[in-house]
Amino acid sequence: MWDFSLLTALQSVEKSMAFVLHRWLVFLGVAAGFLLSTLAGAGTAVGMGSLSANPLLFAHSGAIAGFALFAWLAHTLRPTLYRAVRAPHLLLLAKLSRQDAIPEGRAQVELACRSVADQVPDPHLLWEIRRAACATMAQLPRRATPAGISATARAHASLLDKAQRWLCAMNVDLIIAAIVDAKNTNPWRSAQSGILLQAKNLSVLSKNRLALTAFEGLGWLLGYLLLLLAFQKIAAALPFPTGFWPHVFAFLFAWNIKASFLEPTTQAAMMQLRLQPPDVDEVNEIAAKLAADSETYRLIEARAASPATGAEIA
Repeated sequence: MWDFSLLTALQSVEKSMAFVLHRWLVFLGVAAGFLLSTLAGAGTAVGMGSLSANPLLFAHSGAIAGFALFAWLAHTLRPTLYRAVRAPHLLLLAKLSRQDAIPEGRAQVELACRSVADQVPDPHLLWEIRRAACATMAQLPRRATPAGISATARAHASLLDKAQRWLCAMNVDLIIAAIVDAKNTNPWRSAQSGILLQAKNLSVLSKNRLALTAFEGLGWLLGYLLLLLAFQKIAAALPFPTGFWPHVFAFLFAWNIKASFLEPTTQAAMMQLRLQPPDVDEVNEIAAKLAADSETYRLIEARAASPATGAEIA
């Protein structure tokens, strides 16, 4: 079975409720930004076509343009949002997993954000480490496909390998939690240690991550279906057709629920796992295999050995 308790994870999330609400407001603002940008794009297109026979002709095109513009902005701001929202919450959950006391209210948010900023001052550096660790983690389950099997079996083996790599990459937040919670002056060294630890405990991590991903996905789906009913009722009351947009915004606002409540719960659950540290021989074996297979691991290894802490991956 599983090696975590959802009840314990929910209790950790409850203790960090001040930051959960902070996180929810930030991601609600992101979802609302998509909505307002889409409406602004549609309104601009309608205004520009107001003198034509059909002012609504290009409304959908304007809406798509507004949506795409905000999507580009959100994509650009991912490093900043990660350092400002996700990483501080990971720090709090890591402290709670050790049963450390954390403040309540605004002091909780201020402590988490300040601690992460002190540990990794450059938000782009933390994002680069996450990206490199994620790419390296995706290399962990790679296995040679057995010879002499049918094309169908080979395709199934390939799909299974991709699914395992995807699950492994999802554990990268555990590495980021260790980085922001550590006193190590070189975050790349913490990232390298986290990768080697996860490589040693791959089967335990994958089994529990699969169960938690299913929990997270079902919660997202349920939120989407409930919000879709609300958006469809709103759309039905409007004097113009809304097309597929109720589905889009139900998906986005359900993502807000997932990102604000479900993700911290799964992260707190994964932090309950008691992983076995690799011994020296295992460290050398895993490191050699990763260095042979993964360019990003070689870069992490080089950064970890360097006294500099602010360099980004080229």
